[in-house]
Amino acid sequence: MAHIELRVTRPALTGLDLARWHSLECGVMALDYALRTRTATHSEIRTLIRQLRHSSGSATLRNAMLLATPHSESPMESVLKVKMWRRGYERPLQQAKIYDFHGRFLGRVDFYFPLAALVVEYDGQGKYTGQFGHSGAAERTSEYERQRALHNAGLAVVRVGLSVEGLQEGLEKIARRQKQAPNAGQHADVKIQAAGYAWREC
Repeated sequence: MAHIELRVTRPALTGLDLARWHSLECGVMALDYALRTRTATHSEIRTLIRQLRHSSGSATLRNAMLLATPHSESPMESVLKVKMWRRGYERPLQQAKIYDFHGRFLGRVDFYFPLAALVVEYDGQGKYTGQFGHSGAAERTSEYERQRALHNAGLAVVRVGLSVEGLQEGLEKIARRQKQAPNAGQHADVKIQAAGYAWREC
């Protein structure tokens, strides 16, 4: 039996190379996954960026480092946060648990914009096809009840679809909410516990 030696790059370097040579979105998807699965660390990413500082695409590498976190739970969440960052939106919280002023749990959401009191959810199709052990009907009912509770607490909810058109429409809705209700968060009676911010500021 023949043995073949195959050399591969470490996950952190793979993510940075994807950011440089393919797209920032692809690089952040890979880096987010590596951080979430603990196959890379921010310290390792910073070290690699210092080593590559004179290489082509060094500015993109710095942006990838700022955007990379362990909080995205799907590739499309990584893509969505890069798109929001590109548009200069308020920095949202990710994987936010939301409670009303009585302490009642209202739901766990993908992104939460504190100033605009805005929830943003990526609408993957797996949950409607039984991928997570629930029927599509049960998932839709639970989703409706959760969204109604969030609305009753004074929050707006934007759902972003998988398609290019759905993504674009969702981004436009986020922009309109931030423009129309920039300080709505001051009046929302909710408490938030989140995994962290979707990206670093520096």
